Amino acid sequence: MALRPDIGPNPIAHWCKPLRVSDLCKDDYRPPRAKSLVYVITQSDENGDLVYVGAAHATKNTDGRARVGTLIGAILDFGVWHARGIKIAEEFSLQDVANFYVMWGVIEGCPIEAERALLKWHLSTGVSPLLVASKPRTPAYTSFCREQCAPKRHQWSSLRYP
Repeated sequence: MALRPDIGPNPIAHWCKPLRVSDLCKDDYRPPRAKSLVYVITQSDENGDLVYVGAAHATKNTDGRARVGTLIGAILDFGVWHARGIKIAEEFSLQDVANFYVMWGVIEGCPIEAERALLKWHLSTGVSPLLVASKPRTPAYTSFCREQCAPKRHQWSSLRYP
């Protein structure tokens, strides 16, 4: 997502290349396993309006790739559970969804804090009206956050990948 001098830099500095949902299965570049991510769905490209912002800790039970896969499965109406993915499937046609783009940034530290920073940036700038219209929730701390990040006051940073 591009730097907007009029509103300041996006808090996530490093993003993967945008991948169209319909082409994700054909691309060798996938979200990295066992990495913490902040991920987004946009309508057109990396500069498009955001439809969704999510985050995932890498733990022994799940990782960023699993969360992105669940989100895409839900927006394609495959019957998997992802609350916002199901809502996107209800709001947009399959043809619209196939043309959405998915991007992710690899995060060191707590991705929930990074997700909050990205949501705050987008909501304060007004550049993603569809995201505003969907009334995005405040990202909830996961059990991992409560056990690991919050007590240790982990900060986060955006990492280059690959």
